[in-house]
Amino acid sequence: MPENRKGSSSSKTKRRSAKPSPPGQQFSAQAIERVRGRGDGQASTYLTEEESRALRYGTRYAPASVVRKALSRWTDLIWAGGEAEEAGARQHAVRAPTSQTPVFKSPYAGTDYATMTQADSELLRYLLIKAVGRFCQFWSRSLMKSCEVEGSGIMRDAIMGRDEGQALITVSNHASSIDDPFVTSVLVPDEALEGEGAFRWPSAQEAGPGSIDDAVNSNKVRWVMCATDRCFKSKLASSFFKAVQALPVERGSGLNQPSMRVASKLLSRGGWVHVFPEGTRSTTGELLKMKVGVGQLVVNVLRDLRSEHQRGENQRSRTPMIVPYYHEGMGDLLGKGMKFPKVGTSLRVVVGDPIEIEDLVRSFESGRLTEREVRIGVLRRVETALHQLKRKSEDADYLVTYNDPNLYSQAGAGAGAYRERDDVASGMEAVRGMWGRLRPLAVLAALEREGDRGAKALTGL
Repeated sequence: MPENRKGSSSSKTKRRSAKPSPPGQQFSAQAIERVRGRGDGQASTYLTEEESRALRYGTRYAPASVVRKALSRWTDLIWAGGEAEEAGARQHAVRAPTSQTPVFKSPYAGTDYATMTQADSELLRYLLIKAVGRFCQFWSRSLMKSCEVEGSGIMRDAIMGRDEGQALITVSNHASSIDDPFVTSVLVPDEALEGEGAFRWPSAQEAGPGSIDDAVNSNKVRWVMCATDRCFKSKLASSFFKAVQALPVERGSGLNQPSMRVASKLLSRGGWVHVFPEGTRSTTGELLKMKVGVGQLVVNVLRDLRSEHQRGENQRSRTPMIVPYYHEGMGDLLGKGMKFPKVGTSLRVVVGDPIEIEDLVRSFESGRLTEREVRIGVLRRVETALHQLKRKSEDADYLVTYNDPNLYSQAGAGAGAYRERDDVASGMEAVRGMWGRLRPLAVLAALEREGDRGAKALTGL
């Protein structure tokens, strides 16, 4: 037993002396705290745990050779670029366990175009859409303190006057579970529901098995994306939301889920789909991080129209129309956590001009932009538009510029004032930012401790 204690003491001494810290290559405690305070934990997404800690704590944690190796791999990740490097970084990453909830798959939501768009009764659909729309209009006119709409003519032209067969995508912020249909009902002109062709009944051919083909969709009544865990939990709820033209979206199922394909098919036929780019409701009044789904819808429409053109079919307008609007006050009417709507609130809606994406469409058709680049470009412009419309709702004199071509010309056709923060792009951007902050701090810390000798040692890593 005494020998074992002696051996144990000896091994501890060896471990303590196995990692010497050369005096010219230490980070000061202040520099380390400054780096840690920046919250740059995303580096572990692309580096192993050992490499990440070596970068964070320097030679106090690991020998200089380990720090040097970690710096070398980090530099390669930043500057090499390309899919191969990103895939390699993801492969070697040590990811923390996530707390994502499992995907809710409703047995009543449907799995294809027919089962998602077909209502139990077309007459029920007609009556429900009109009843819900009229009730929301009555509430906005009679039970609200004020309801202001700026740019209603833009919405009217988009719904009633766009080219035949042209897809319409509307995007807005998300603050309440009744943003749609409430705000939509305020914006939709009466003739969209009352005019000739607002709803058309299925012909004998369409009424046959498997051939419903837009039995009621006249392209003047919107379809909206709705989460399955909120709207499709029961058979009764599913029947209601299908009747009012809601498409079931499974949170966490990605861009290729059935509802995205169905929405793309509706748009390819000239339909109107409303999208909440944030994906969930904001409880603070601030715009949340926006998701790339709206860009994917545009890509899908362009892909379908290109296939249609290759088959020699009639050429329609190839550029989907994207109309943004920002509303303020829905959180007071029925915000997150509220069970009943509140009487006497105010609502203000600002509708913006259609977002210009013609340059993205031309570049995609000519092969100069990939689908991913178009997807990102569309999202950046949508995000820019909604942020500017929010500013305009707060300041009537604010001038929106999201359709200014110079706004996107500096960094290519897809760039904008607000950048997409998808998994790979946001992680690499965080890595670049951390690198830019860590290296100067390390040099300054070395200068504080060791003078010029320490600075040269660190810059030589």
